[in-house]
Amino acid sequence: MKPTDTNTVAEITAWLDAHSIDHTGKTAKADLLALATANNATSSAASAATSSAADSSAASSSAK
Repeated sequence: MKPTDTNTVAEITAWLDAHSIDHTGKTAKADLLALATANNATSSAASAATSSAADSSAASSSAK
């Protein structure tokens, strides 16, 4: 789940790291949250693509 202003700076940076989002030079909570928000659509799209590929693979396997 995307971090919010209730998360600590450490939690936000951990989330950014887990999603391979560069936060070099950003130390303010607001700046880190802005990165998470700006990159959320990309992360969601990547997850959707992965999920869709897994669904296709499962359907292909069961059809054999």
